[in-house]
Amino acid sequence: MSNKKTETIQIFLNSKTANKYYDGYTSNCEFSLPHIVLPRSKTMYVSVQSASIPYSFYNVDGFNDTLVYSVGGGSNIVITIPQGNYNTTSLRNYLSSVMTGFTIAYSSLNNTFTFTHSTSDFIFKSLSTCMEILGFEENVQHNSISRVMTSSACINLFTIRNIYIQSSNLMLSNINNATPNNSCILCSIPLTTGQFSIVNYFNTNNVKSRIDSLRNFSSLQISLTDQDGDILDLNGCHFSLTLQIDIEF
Repeated sequence: MSNKKTETIQIFLNSKTANKYYDGYTSNCEFSLPHIVLPRSKTMYVSVQSASIPYSFYNVDGFNDTLVYSVGGGSNIVITIPQGNYNTTSLRNYLSSVMTGFTIAYSSLNNTFTFTHSTSDFIFKSLSTCMEILGFEENVQHNSISRVMTSSACINLFTIRNIYIQSSNLMLSNINNATPNNSCILCSIPLTTGQFSIVNYFNTNNVKSRIDSLRNFSSLQISLTDQDGDILDLNGCHFSLTLQIDIEF
């Protein structure tokens, strides 16, 4: 029988009362905490016990809103899609209004777009950040054939599928294959609710992670990202969570 005893500290955080926001994101903030003595020689675990996060972020945001293309070997044309929540119709309508010389058809059978230019072949450049939502492989160049280009995969407007809660103060052993050098992910929350609702998370199984390394804990940074490691833009709304530290003696 183990003789270990556990001391538990819960920290209740509300981004509305954070002391600092990074780059203007309410989802990337810093909290000044009262002096907490954490004995570094002991085994410590951390867990997110609960969280409430507003689904106020968009499927097209500052990380996936740019289309760079050229027509007939000409110079690059850059389109920035206004940030917001799009469906296939609203996205097609916007692109049709700004892409001169193009017609854009949507196939509900295959969930793809077909781009056709009236006079010339064209190229979607690898600099584009919106390839996933248009149904193309990212970070590669795509060339039309006979003035036509069709999505090579399904259009994906469900761009945010998981929310990662992270803290740069805590080094853990959790791994995200998209950002393998990032060891500060506290938990992953699958996105199952609809837009403009509240994402509620409860750690019903009391899953916790061992703390391998601890940095200054009087100034605690918390950030919310998507599954690709991009900061979640809550568009000025605020989240709250309960962080728990368990210390084994």
